[in-house]
Amino acid sequence: MPSKDREQSEYERNLNQSSPRTPTQMTSSPPTPLRSKSEVVQENTRDRTSMPISDLRPAGRFIEYWCAVAVAEELHFTRAANRLHIDQSALSRHIQKLESSLGLKLFIRGERRVELTEAAEAFIPFAKKALLAGRAGARIAQAISRGEPQEFEVGYSTAVDAHLITESKALMDRARPSIPVRFRSFGLDQLLRRLFDGSTHAAFALLPVNDEFATECVLREEVSLVVPLGHSLSSRTDISVSAIGDEEVIWPVGVTPLAVKNDVFMQFRKRGYTPNVTHEAQTLAEALGLTREGMGITFVKSSDRALVGDGLKVLSLVATVFIETGLVYIRERRWDFLTDFAVRVKNHFLREG
Repeated sequence: MPSKDREQSEYERNLNQSSPRTPTQMTSSPPTPLRSKSEVVQENTRDRTSMPISDLRPAGRFIEYWCAVAVAEELHFTRAANRLHIDQSALSRHIQKLESSLGLKLFIRGERRVELTEAAEAFIPFAKKALLAGRAGARIAQAISRGEPQEFEVGYSTAVDAHLITESKALMDRARPSIPVRFRSFGLDQLLRRLFDGSTHAAFALLPVNDEFATECVLREEVSLVVPLGHSLSSRTDISVSAIGDEEVIWPVGVTPLAVKNDVFMQFRKRGYTPNVTHEAQTLAEALGLTREGMGITFVKSSDRALVGDGLKVLSLVATVFIETGLVYIRERRWDFLTDFAVRVKNHFLREG
């Protein structure tokens, strides 16, 4: 059995090696300066963009939460211990200590699997949120402690309008900044991780994103319908979403994060339409190609209409649906350069819009 000191050093080593990832739900912030039931809980504790709980590596009392969430997700003590890279006996001790401090039972061990008690079903989602919040706070504090950057990096998601990026770069070039400004593209998950660790200082991404970030909407783009020529709807120039009916939809999931998809679909539903998604494409080019071949219909935002080639027809939506792009940054960083950049970008695009 490992000693307590050895066990704690394992946690500290893990903590130093961790890399953050973030969930995908966000509420917009007010303008700021620019600066069985067990399976249900198991599903709720794993979403498509949140980091594996084994990557969180907490210290102190959070270790007990770490262990409990892992058991809830794996529904098996041995697999949970292997996932966290600790001895099963150590994991069991932490679970027992947590249950003792709460004064209740969290898990029921069966012959082949573990079941969650009703108390655990209520507790586990909050335990994971506590772990995520603790990790985010630590990362933000570490990044802030490093001080002002010697180079200012602006990241952007590959899904945002290229004109917005070139305009922002030209805006900063005209401002003659005191330090170099570099623009770099990343996938959304990597982009948000870089914002957390301070490698990227501001970013452009489709909204909404994780509510641990501050956001400023700088662009609202209308969503349009794309159908193949010869389709029953191709004779139209515009259409109400409710008239689309049960047409099979090809959704470009690879370029629209889950939170963005949910936001767009909520707008659709408010207008009396629920998309019948029968296929998910990894790229917009794939979605357009499959639409051209008659596999279904798809949607594009305004800046992507230029990518719609021969064999396709674009229809405007009568009840407008929007996709927003925003400037994303860490609110707690009060760097003068970041503040100035945010103010310049926001004012420029508000005037342009």
